[in-house]
Amino acid sequence: GQVHELPLFGHYCCRVAALPHCLTQPTVSGFLNLQEGEDLSQWRQYWCCLKNLQLACWASQDDAEVCQPLLTIPVTKCTQISDADPTSCERPHAFVIKTVNMDGIFDHTLAADTKEDLNKWWDGFQQHLLDQALWKHACDGMMDLRIPSSRRKTFVRKSSIYDETPYIEPDTSSEGSVVSDLGSDQLSQMLHTLMGENNQLKGGSGGGAASHS
Repeated sequence: GQVHELPLFGHYCCRVAALPHCLTQPTVSGFLNLQEGEDLSQWRQYWCCLKNLQLACWASQDDAEVCQPLLTIPVTKCTQISDADPTSCERPHAFVIKTVNMDGIFDHTLAADTKEDLNKWWDGFQQHLLDQALWKHACDGMMDLRIPSSRRKTFVRKSSIYDETPYIEPDTSSEGSVVSDLGSDQLSQMLHTLMGENNQLKGGSGGGAASHS
């Protein structure tokens, strides 16, 4: 019969790429109200989607399928999220996204329609930032993943074993396994750093602006 040869020279050389779900799948989506301009009472509703290190905002849910977003707010490892200062924002269920980059510090004040929606967004932001902290440089850019072909090819080597080795498909269970390896104290400290020092953003009374670490 046909002989398939694969010289390994004593060891197997492989390469693996990671593509975290936070880059390709929406972490959370829904309507949010954005405070616009210097008038603290001026708000505009957007359909928003948290994916790929940013909160993308459209005028409607239908526009999200066919148009570029009207506004994008970075949600990266340089972002802090906290409850809104009640002295400057009287709208309930409001929070602030603070982004620090080379161009300066930018604040966006948003509000959910209900406490349940606020809890949903809070959990989504928390998961999105946690994924970035755990995956580290794998979240810095999209990696090109080539899916292995199911057809067996005739063995004709034109390059090295390394170059011919396809990337492995991402395992949906990998993120959970990484989280389980971290202690609860370590996770709590990580989330406090990423999301300010506020323990609650779930419609609690009072609360101040994002703190600086």
